[in-house]
Amino acid sequence: MNGFFDKYLLNNQPYTGLVKQKFDSDKTTPLKGGDMNFVDLDGDGVITDNDKRLIACSQPDFTGGFNSTVSYKSISLNTSFVYSIGGEIYNAAEESRNLTSSTGPTPSPAYIESMWLNQGDVTDYHAPRMNVANNRMLPSSFYLEDATYLRLKSLRLSYAFNKKLIQKLQIGNLSIFIYGNNLLTFSRFSGFDPEIPSTGGALSMGIYSFRYPQKKEAGLGININF
Repeated sequence: MNGFFDKYLLNNQPYTGLVKQKFDSDKTTPLKGGDMNFVDLDGDGVITDNDKRLIACSQPDFTGGFNSTVSYKSISLNTSFVYSIGGEIYNAAEESRNLTSSTGPTPSPAYIESMWLNQGDVTDYHAPRMNVANNRMLPSSFYLEDATYLRLKSLRLSYAFNKKLIQKLQIGNLSIFIYGNNLLTFSRFSGFDPEIPSTGGALSMGIYSFRYPQKKEAGLGININF
């Protein structure tokens, strides 16, 4: 009552064992309910830079692509796929959305639906506090995602008119086609685009911010050879 309690419960039974308290990086502020629960790797009870570890790499294990052409009579279909296997993306855009700052964007639907609100809540998302504690701002594995993807980079479906019509028109060749670029992407990444360009140098590789995704394109055209 009144912000105090007289016992811990474990499986609805009073717990009388050892209770360890974690502290923020200032070594004096105890972590509260709703704070992100970082792993205290060095066991000193304080979440500091000493608890950081190298856990991921932005470089994929394999990258490549493949093309195919299928033809039947006057119709031909050309497709081009690119892929990347392995590597991780740090979703900095999602992290910044969920800081619950008064000047930030609207948090993600997942955060809004399952944020920590009351003592005893079991959830993946921290409490919506305006005073952002240092322990919630540290980069962590929480926003690390698999960068593997398969993308249909381009597609082109064309039809070539028969030679009799071409001869009547007194031209060399005549065909029409429809095409598309970046039409489909298969990925478990939650952001807009797992194919991230490195615009800030080697130190920004694999960091996803609010970059505009590669645009999808579609159109039609005609080829005439005289």
